[in-house]
Amino acid sequence: MRTLLISIATVLVTIRWYEQLNELQSGEPGPRSYAEIAAQLGVTEQAVKNAVYNLRRRYGQLLREEIAQTVTDPAELQAEIRHLLQVFAS
Repeated sequence: MRTLLISIATVLVTIRWYEQLNELQSGEPGPRSYAEIAAQLGVTEQAVKNAVYNLRRRYGQLLREEIAQTVTDPAELQAEIRHLLQVFAS
């Protein structure tokens, strides 16, 4: 039972962090600063910056894995990613 409670608590903390950090993921200025989010989470601003960096990096890995499933030749992967970024930029 204790292990289940620890698992539930961990998931709730993770969800709370994700909800706070998600608005910073795009890199665009959001309604709140890193410092404001850090204060709300009870951590340092550097901890928030590190978490956002890790979130963006993981998102990039997942995106790369998904795109890799859509190409037949692994050499096409980078070209496909460039094309996707161009579409988002326009």
